[in-house]
Amino acid sequence: MSAAPLAREPRVEYGLASGSSSASAATTNYGGARSYAAAPDAPRPGHRETPAPAAAPRIHLVRTPLSPRSRIPFVLLCMTLIGGALVGVLLFNTTMARGAYEERELQAQIVQLAQNEQSLLAELDAKASPTALAKRARKLGMVQDATPAFIRLKDGKIVGDPTPAQKPTKPASAKK
Repeated sequence: MSAAPLAREPRVEYGLASGSSSASAATTNYGGARSYAAAPDAPRPGHRETPAPAAAPRIHLVRTPLSPRSRIPFVLLCMTLIGGALVGVLLFNTTMARGAYEERELQAQIVQLAQNEQSLLAELDAKASPTALAKRARKLGMVQDATPAFIRLKDGKIVGDPTPAQKPTKPASAKK
């Protein structure tokens, strides 16, 4: 569809043929002559009003640049941006891989330390048992008291017989 301006239709005057005496279409001028043209404000059959054409837009010729612009700077900028993005992704990937290796090493170290802790706790439980404590006390020359005495901390009173324990004599059959 083209955007050509609409052409105006030629002005058509309606009137009676000469010799006709119809008074409805005839008008009298001041000079007494009759005109058979339609009144200028009367609507015409089959004719529609057309809007006045809009003013033509002002179009100016633009001079071409003296020297054509080179695309090399734009291409270099794009290549630099792409290269920088690739280097950034490579550095990010390398850092993440290094972090993964460090994490794996730390996880292995955590497992080893947890196992070491469990073995130390088992050894501590074994050494804190009553039989192990009595055995170590005998090695140090300590004897068990048959009549123990206690100090009540609330009032400082001694409960029991505070006499030193005696070293038991070994039976003759134990010397063999």
